[in-house]
Amino acid sequence: MDSSNEQPSSSYSGDFLAATSVKDALEFFSMNETSTALEWGASPLNAFHDPELWESQEQVKRELEERTLFVPDSLTDIPDDIQEYVNSSFVVRFTNRLMANYDNFSLRLVKSYEEFSQDDQEALVALEERAIRGKASPAELLYFRQLTGIASIELGCLTHPYGNSIELLDEMRASVTEAATMLGGELLDTPDVLAVKQADNVYLKRPEAFVKDSILMTRKRDLAVLPDGSIVRERSSFVVRIDEQSGFSQRRAQSIRKIPLFANPNWRKHLAIAGDLDNTVPPFLESNDFKVAIPLSTTIYAFNRGTEEEVDVRDQLAKQELGEQRKEEAKQNIAKRALGDALPAMDFSKYLSIPYWINKL
Repeated sequence: MDSSNEQPSSSYSGDFLAATSVKDALEFFSMNETSTALEWGASPLNAFHDPELWESQEQVKRELEERTLFVPDSLTDIPDDIQEYVNSSFVVRFTNRLMANYDNFSLRLVKSYEEFSQDDQEALVALEERAIRGKASPAELLYFRQLTGIASIELGCLTHPYGNSIELLDEMRASVTEAATMLGGELLDTPDVLAVKQADNVYLKRPEAFVKDSILMTRKRDLAVLPDGSIVRERSSFVVRIDEQSGFSQRRAQSIRKIPLFANPNWRKHLAIAGDLDNTVPPFLESNDFKVAIPLSTTIYAFNRGTEEEVDVRDQLAKQELGEQRKEEAKQNIAKRALGDALPAMDFSKYLSIPYWINKL
């Protein structure tokens, strides 16, 4: 029997994936579990595609925001200002996700499917439509990223403020890791990397801006690497409380509050050192102590450094080309003004090649 026609039961090897049709590959990847935006489904690649889609995202935003307003009975002692910070952090994160997805999608390397067969073109157009609307599975999104040259793509996102709906996290992880193995990926077990992202008083923009009670942090871990070098990464966001009722070391909290946020480009690094956050925060995360480390959301995405470089090179060349075009247009305009607007339109490029004439302008 011809082995080239065999379909693996749970994964594609790189060679098989390259040899099979897009249509057949997508039929296989459609078996990967997906979800809705209100659970852990990926955000639309282009939420601005049409008014109906945009309104649906506004509705999703409103419903997810309600989760940030519901504080479980076990966490009712959280101060109002920290609850407000949790809510505002969600609003900013939701908007940033939509914009990041749109930017990465619009900057993709491949926008035409003419090189594919008619059947594959139709399958790709249908997939693109699902991805644009946030309906594609993680496996389909990984494959779409490969085919179209998207530098980074969201595979799933779960909004779980205060732990609301956090039970869906295992389901999202299972679907994404299955997707990675379906594309021949290797699962990873990497250490967590913590980072300070924002703080409650950072937007004051004045010398007396110091942290009050809340620090927004992220935890990143790599889940898989694909044959093309793409990395599948998980990023969780959470708010660390440092107020007296939180249980956070008040000696560390006082050190944190001494770090100026205004005109201090390294304030994130300084906060991490002052609070020894790499050592003080992990125990709260490991024990699911939502009173101190309030969970916000978890996003899983895939990115490819090689594709990022290709996009950057293409964009730099486009900027240079546009710059040269604008320079030429400027020279034309200078020449027209020098010779007088009354002259009929004409090509001045042959005159602009004479250095002496240029210097006299």
